[in-house]
Amino acid sequence: MSNVKSEKPKGRLKVLLPAILVILFEIFVGVMLLINPEGFTKVVIIILGALLLLLAVVFLVNFIRSKRDEEAGTGALVGAIICFIVGLLCVIFSQGVLGVLESLAIIYGIILFVFGLNKIIMFFATRNEGYSASWFHIVGGIIALALGVVIFLYPRDATITVWVITGIALLAEAVIDIISVIHTAVLMKKVNF
Repeated sequence: MSNVKSEKPKGRLKVLLPAILVILFEIFVGVMLLINPEGFTKVVIIILGALLLLLAVVFLVNFIRSKRDEEAGTGALVGAIICFIVGLLCVIFSQGVLGVLESLAIIYGIILFVFGLNKIIMFFATRNEGYSASWFHIVGGIIALALGVVIFLYPRDATITVWVITGIALLAEAVIDIISVIHTAVLMKKVNF
């Protein structure tokens, strides 16, 4: 009987361990994004590049092993080349990849500006046609227009803000997950698991 009692906590831990690991990951990434979003993202890009370089080696080994299957060999070689190039760019030019993210923010700012402008124009066009138009359209258009301008003018700050918000969201998710794990552990104990 004493063996059964000592096994149950291990069983609970075994069931809850994946959730606990996810919580630790959420807390780590969330805190890192709050402390130094740009530096942490740069490290993540370098790690991604290293993983892609390892994947390139795997593809290359598959290419070498697939001498008989020409189609599989070609796919493996193409995968190796793509992973090698992208991985090398990430490792060597991680700051440049951050620049690409800022460029994407600029493009997003332009798109948001155009959508906001379109909503405002459509609001007034609908009103001029004599139809009723919701004020939500113009308010949404003005907000989109303003955010588009801000993101376009300050793409680096916008990108960092997104990282910080992501960090806050991860920490909030970790708190929710902690409550969920505690609740699950209590329920498991009640059913004598």
